[in-house]
Amino acid sequence: MKLQESAGSIITNMTLVFQNQSVVPSENITAQTLEESLTNDNTNLDVDTSTVVTRIPPTAEEGTVDLTFSLSCTFTSALSDPTSTAFKTLANEVTREVNKGYRRRFPFTFLRSVIRSFSNGSIIADLKLVFQNQSAVPSENSSVQALKDSLSSGITTLDVDTSTIVASKLNTRIKILE
Repeated sequence: MKLQESAGSIITNMTLVFQNQSVVPSENITAQTLEESLTNDNTNLDVDTSTVVTRIPPTAEEGTVDLTFSLSCTFTSALSDPTSTAFKTLANEVTREVNKGYRRRFPFTFLRSVIRSFSNGSIIADLKLVFQNQSAVPSENSSVQALKDSLSSGITTLDVDTSTIVASKLNTRIKILE
């Protein structure tokens, strides 16, 4: 566990280690368990649970697609820092919304999305989509179209410039032109 001071608070970065990969809970379960233990008075810590971010990197068995898109929001330098409240708050929102759309489109194979970074250009979100295994990974075209469809149907409620959605796997980048 690493403690880091920030203006008026202490940010904790911790790594949970499990005996084997098959017992690692999902990101949502991990965050929910922490939040429940904090709200059920199992601890004396004063934690802002809205800032809890869990990131489970993909395993060697899982398949991935890299995804980037631009959000119609103003970038601030705090979004470059994964330990900042601004980064964590936006990461939670983007992850939640992206997961809704991909779980609907790929209900049996999509596992989670992982925010890798935010960068300037409005706000460019760089994510990794994680699927059960490499054979379950959709094509780049399907990955892009899934996000476009979930945005147009209102399943995903992010303010995304759909012309900026790019998906790539195996060092190939593709963008669907409208």
